[in-house]
Amino acid sequence: STPLYSSAASDVYKRQAWAGAVEELLAEPELNKSIARTAELRDKLRLQLETGTVGVRFATPAGESSALSNTLAVAFSGVRGDDLVVALDLAGVRVSTGSACSSGRQEVSYVFREMGLERAEEFIRICLDWDATSDLIERASRLILQCVQQMRAVAKDS
Repeated sequence: STPLYSSAASDVYKRQAWAGAVEELLAEPELNKSIARTAELRDKLRLQLETGTVGVRFATPAGESSALSNTLAVAFSGVRGDDLVVALDLAGVRVSTGSACSSGRQEVSYVFREMGLERAEEFIRICLDWDATSDLIERASRLILQCVQQMRAVAKDS
């Protein structure tokens, strides 16, 4: 029997359906509010980290609408990202050194390397939950800065 349409045509229909679903989703006012709120919290975290210590670098562009609203990539000079991940985990803050698909690995993120980031091994990725609050950002920034300060002090003494 001969199919009524080819598999290539089927792929086109699937893509059109997916594009239509994404358009509908992005038109939802509640989703847009949630994205904007999360971006505000991400920017608040960025500002607190930026003003809380020296030697902070970001791979996430400031105020960029094309950046993921819930993600911040940050490095603290003199502090290895993988060591900071462990210290923060012990403090109750969950971060990563790589993409979500590589969580649990200790190596430097290939994404950070491909971006050409200087000292890519110092970067961590912070992802905010959609239900993150301002209080959570305050607590997380305080704990991150404390860990960075402690790790720098230990490195200085060695």
